[in-house]
Amino acid sequence: MDPDYRVGPGDELVLILTGDVELGYQLPVTREGYIVIPQVGQIYVANLTLDQLRDLLYTRFGRVYSGRQERRRGNHEVPSVHRARARETRSS
Repeated sequence: MDPDYRVGPGDELVLILTGDVELGYQLPVTREGYIVIPQVGQIYVANLTLDQLRDLLYTRFGRVYSGRQERRRGNHEVPSVHRARARETRSS
């Protein structure tokens, strides 16, 4: 996928967490530009690159799962995010 790709409404994100917490989610981006992750909440992701999205997810998961994870990124304990991928389903 193009590194400059921007997430938007109609995309579907596949998020797989590995480590102490083993979870997988398919997350549609709403018309308003949000995804909803159980136990984490609603996150605005519209117009983010995948690198920006990954950084945002590390921060949000670090707040929720701090103290239980295997990797350190910055000052947060975070889960290993195995894959964050957008599948383009928007109409051109």
